[in-house]
Amino acid sequence: MSTGKAAAQAAHALFAWVMELGPEPSVEWFRAGPQVCVGWQGEVELLAGAAAVGAGPLIHDAGHTEIAPGSVTALVVAPVPAGTPRRRRWWQLTGRKR
Repeated sequence: MSTGKAAAQAAHALFAWVMELGPEPSVEWFRAGPQVCVGWQGEVELLAGAAAVGAGPLIHDAGHTEIAPGSVTALVVAPVPAGTPRRRRWWQLTGRKR
C-alpha cells in the first residue's frame, strides 16, 4: 500500500471511529488533546485489534485503486493510558509480544 493510500485509509478509520463515538465523547476526546498513534500492521493484527475494547469499525477497501476489494486496511483502537510503553501497547492490541 502506498503512503498516500495508507494515509487515506487511516483517515477513514479515524473518521469512522469518531462518528461511532457520538457527539459528546468525541468532543471530550478532542478537548483532551487527541492523541493518535499510527502504525503499520498486517490484516491478521487488524482483525485481532477489532476485538479490543474501544475498537472502531474495520475499514474495508472498495478496490478501486491498488488494494483488492474487501481487504481490511485500517482500524482505530481507543487510546491506552498515557505513559504506557510502546511495546505494552502492541501487546494490549494484539495479545502477543513482538
